[in-house]
Amino acid sequence: MGRRRGVLQQPGAVHRCLLGSGSATASATSSRHSVLLKFKEFIRNFEKEKNVFPHRESLVDNPKFLVVNLEDLLSFYSDLPSLLRSSPSDYLPLVKHSCKY
Repeated sequence: MGRRRGVLQQPGAVHRCLLGSGSATASATSSRHSVLLKFKEFIRNFEKEKNVFPHRESLVDNPKFLVVNLEDLLSFYSDLPSLLRSSPSDYLPLVKHSCKY
């Protein structure tokens, strides 16, 4: 055990502090992963009309720019727009990552 700036430290204590409890961290990671998979599925499989995939085609034309209508997202997965609105800093990076093929 060491002492640094008035804080008692034990080996591994920093990891527990940063990562939280194992089950809570695993469930948060699992949840973020499932959201990432939903975004990927939406971008790749959303059809505006039969065989018209606007988001996939948009990324082919310009891989650095994508406009998503939240109504389209709502019709595909009803929970995703509320996640984006409530915590954009948490979920926009997942959207960006899901755009990479």
